[in-house]
Amino acid sequence: MKCLTALMFFLSSALSMSQTKSLDGDSLLLKLSANLPNGWQIRILDDTLIIENLAPIWVLSSNFINAPSKDFEDNEENKTRIIENGFKTHAQFSFHLKERIAETPSKKSKGKKKREVDPNAPNYLSAKYGLYQIKAIGFDDSYTRCYPWAIADEAAKIYYTTIGLILEKIKGPG
Repeated sequence: MKCLTALMFFLSSALSMSQTKSLDGDSLLLKLSANLPNGWQIRILDDTLIIENLAPIWVLSSNFINAPSKDFEDNEENKTRIIENGFKTHAQFSFHLKERIAETPSKKSKGKKKREVDPNAPNYLSAKYGLYQIKAIGFDDSYTRCYPWAIADEAAKIYYTTIGLILEKIKGPG
């Protein structure tokens, strides 16, 4: 019993140490929040930006690079396979936040038109932060298939389009 009480105290202490920060003061993150579909939320927990859908999603991890097109159809057979063989989670994107520095992380090369990007540069810039991607899960790609498809489609749109249209993309998908 003492062990259980000590464990509960430890867990409650650890949870109280995590601090949710406000998006106030960052106009681009507020704009991103306003452009998320219903059922999605954005929050800052300690130094991590989390964009997630709270509804459950099943993710089947496999190599779908050379998979037949039938594996990408939204049908009952694929739904059953994803649920039975996949794992249950939430569609989520997370980024490590660092205070934005004044200098630009990219530079033009002399005599070249291609932009060179510092390998330590963030994936995106908001008004206040550099965002370094930690995790992106909950949408179909070459290695995952997800169900329900509506959530997976929303996640893909947010990941590949919405984030890049609102934040300044330095390096990343799309």
